[in-house]
Amino acid sequence: LIAAGIAGSVTLPDGTEVPAITAVLRAAQTLNNVNILSTPHLLTMDNKEAEIIVAENIPFITSQSRDSTNLANVINTVDRQDVGIILRFTPRINESNFVNLEIYQESSAVKDVSILTVSTVGPTTTKRSARTSVLVKTGETVVLGGMMQETVTNQESKVPLLGDIPILGNLFKFSSVSRKKTNLLIFLTPHIIRTPEDMGRVTTDHRGKMDRFIEEHKEEVEKLLPEKKLEKILPEPETVEEGE
Repeated sequence: LIAAGIAGSVTLPDGTEVPAITAVLRAAQTLNNVNILSTPHLLTMDNKEAEIIVAENIPFITSQSRDSTNLANVINTVDRQDVGIILRFTPRINESNFVNLEIYQESSAVKDVSILTVSTVGPTTTKRSARTSVLVKTGETVVLGGMMQETVTNQESKVPLLGDIPILGNLFKFSSVSRKKTNLLIFLTPHIIRTPEDMGRVTTDHRGKMDRFIEEHKEEVEKLLPEKKLEKILPEPETVEEGE
């Protein structure tokens, strides 16, 4: 559980203060070793499970059989699964404006293997998952982390023919070892919507974000779609004069 600080900071359980979520995301966008995978917004009801999936639908071979008319033909039975980021949560709201979140998070990826292996047994995946329950106040941010992964890759290159010469071939070979460590962090900020006014504020906030996104990337998208003009996502709100 993480409590939001008064001066736009987040206080960790050990007393350490870090910038609030907006500052964290803005700072992350300026770092080369930080990648924001997705920033979705989801609306759900109290005590109803919600799900966010940012993944690819990959086919996995579940069984193989021979064609009875031609034994040389192999018939594969496949089962498609989502590979990527999956986040499921169930909110439970109490009268004190606290939200109890039952959270399940999963991060999976296709592992780099040889083409022969993929064609015979299908792709190999790596998977990281966690299930937890947290209590957070509306408008505050909880951070889920610790899903770390380290990948070690050995690569060898050599000069054709010369690299195959015994002993002397070592002079024409080059080997390298690369290590990549990733740490997946998920930021959740629940907002309780009780009245139409609350819904209006949330809608206005997201509308502003979408308009700013369009303005920032308008030229790039119009180059891809020159025949279309980008307009604002939502229409301007109508003004109703008193007495109507």
